[in-house]
Amino acid sequence: MSDLRPCPLCGGEAMVFAFPGLKKPLNWIVRCRNGCVRTFSFDDETTAIETWNHRYTDGNAQDKKEILGQIDDIMAFVANEVNPIVSPEDYWVYSNLYDDLEQLKITCEQKFNR
Repeated sequence: MSDLRPCPLCGGEAMVFAFPGLKKPLNWIVRCRNGCVRTFSFDDETTAIETWNHRYTDGNAQDKKEILGQIDDIMAFVANEVNPIVSPEDYWVYSNLYDDLEQLKITCEQKFNR
């Protein structure tokens, strides 16, 4: 198994998980031990690890601006497209998602300013 880089948000230890899939025998993810972030699920361990270890930015100001812009775009989509169609009994899901996106943006801004 390849070495895992630390969490890009908190610097904590990462862990690899395999779990049974509905359509695939196994799904693989890598996640921060502190729960900050995780990869999507993949068919194989190698792809999950390579995805985790890839860093979108290593200090490039344009990359940082693009990442924050993408978070803003997702937040706008959630607010403008998802919010109007959420049923009252599922509103807590929307609210938690939007709160998580806001926290992600704050965390990224703090990390980028280090």
